[in-house]
Amino acid sequence: MGGTGRLRQGYRLTMQILLPLNLPKPDLKGLSNPSIKERFESFHEINPHVYDALRELALQARGAGRTHYGIKSLFEVLRWNYLVQTQGDEFKLNNNYHAHYARLLMTQEPDLEGFFEIREKQSSS
Repeated sequence: MGGTGRLRQGYRLTMQILLPLNLPKPDLKGLSNPSIKERFESFHEINPHVYDALRELALQARGAGRTHYGIKSLFEVLRWNYLVQTQGDEFKLNNNYHAHYARLLMTQEPDLEGFFEIREKQSSS
């Protein structure tokens, strides 16, 4: 794409993801020092649209013939789409949640089993 905002000849935009302008903050009251896993679970509970958007992107990649893909790349696509589609507050996606979303997607979505490469958990985080 050039600086004109138009797509190159022969290319077309095939995906648009709508995300809310203001993501609610997780409620971590009562947890003195929450683990990454606890923070992720709280975030995921009040922001199910993030999972839905990641699921859609991953299934699109799978449908395009990809057998593996990087969850970090999908996070960046969400960030980009949010930047392009909205005005106002910055979209907050914690990089510490990559592995948690990858594991959840592969557990919940049979078509995505084994789609993301993940490392062994090293702690309860």
